Amino acid sequence: YSHKSALFERFRPVVSSLADDADGMADVLHALHSSCQDSRQTLVMLVDKLLATQVLTATAVVRWVFSPTMSSSLTLSFPWEICDNALSKAVVRIGIIKDDLKEAEEDGVSDRISRIKAALNAETDVVSDLFSLLLQESLDVLSERLASGSDIEDDIWFESVLGNTQSLLRKFH
Repeated sequence: YSHKSALFERFRPVVSSLADDADGMADVLHALHSSCQDSRQTLVMLVDKLLATQVLTATAVVRWVFSPTMSSSLTLSFPWEICDNALSKAVVRIGIIKDDLKEAEEDGVSDRISRIKAALNAETDVVSDLFSLLLQESLDVLSERLASGSDIEDDIWFESVLGNTQSLLRKFH
């Protein structure tokens, strides 16, 4: 992990330029997935690092987890851990902004308070949209599975996706 992490740090400007839009972020995630086939934990940590450095967005990560190329991996734990990390980072950002708002209110600087309130509202909207996306993507893949004629009573994939989605939603409710 440390070697790949150091490479990403060294080439972060290049990776950032590749991940400058939703398609670029998806390409970076697909390349990471391909290069980390031997170590899912390395993939989890690298995606987390790219989220922390804001090279990737949580929205791009959730979309990628539910992409057709990741469908067969949804019975494994790593996609759900990646989603959990992405959601956690988004929720933590709201807490940080709230702390900044409290500090600004104590200082009484109205211009700063207004900017922070606007940032808080924007970030709250992003997180709300992120949870809606998670739910919608989960419903889409589950609906596709049902439409394929799968017997859901004996379908481990269906149960896994449903259970992991419920678990994530409960965690952040």
